[in-house]
Amino acid sequence: MDSPTGPPFQPFLSQRAREGASAAQVADLIDSVWQQIHAAMAPVIGQRGVAALYKRSLHLAAMTYPWLAAAQPTGGLAPMDLSLLRAEFARRNGAEAAAAGAALLLSFHGLVDSLIGPSLSGTLLGEVWAKFFSGSPAQDPPP
Repeated sequence: MDSPTGPPFQPFLSQRAREGASAAQVADLIDSVWQQIHAAMAPVIGQRGVAALYKRSLHLAAMTYPWLAAAQPTGGLAPMDLSLLRAEFARRNGAEAAAAGAALLLSFHGLVDSLIGPSLSGTLLGEVWAKFFSGSPAQDPPP
């Protein structure tokens, strides 16, 4: 599901890791973007819809990063549980967390694009990606 024309998650997160971001800081970024994704998409597809896309994205990213499977919520209708994801990221180093976080977001981006098309996907998630890539001070790792 990785989209070659998708947002540059990997370079962005890898740069954060090279700048010294810990796995916990990467987890903060990923947690924040998923909360924003939820806020942007839940009014359109509902909480269950967002949770289903999250679970599928985790499943796809876990093919490359098997440890992400432990972040899967249990139960078919279980809501997104970002605390499970944060716990798994905390067990990694910054570079591994960055790579897995990028894979997770690329999987999600590819799913959404394939389901509703890039135009509508951009309309729904454009602000989320803009905030994510803005590098706002709240997201920057400490010097």
